[in-house]
Amino acid sequence: MAITDLRNRRTGFGIVIRNHDGFDLFSCSLFLDIGLDFLSVNLVSILRGLKLGKRCGLLPFCVESDAVNVVRMINGGCHLNSSCGNIICDIISLMKDLSIPSISLGKRRSNRAASNLAK
Repeated sequence: MAITDLRNRRTGFGIVIRNHDGFDLFSCSLFLDIGLDFLSVNLVSILRGLKLGKRCGLLPFCVESDAVNVVRMINGGCHLNSSCGNIICDIISLMKDLSIPSISLGKRRSNRAASNLAK
């Protein structure tokens, strides 16, 4: 989950790691003093989550986002004409490295824990 405060040029990321039963095991937040657009902030959030999962050795794992366009761009591999093509390429490359076939689409606004961390 990522939230941008464009007025103050600050972006917050909330990452929640859950087990197979959906129970929270670990959570963290990261704040950057930069204002990112909706597409960029959601892509960076997914990239950070993938890197964290890899660093923590949480294999296999799945990644979920409620940003429909972001999930479609990553899963469809359509990034060549995107302004964020380099981030999408990094995500796809890391997913291949980790044997993650796709990003799951979560229910809209269903992840309150990650949202609260990002604020």
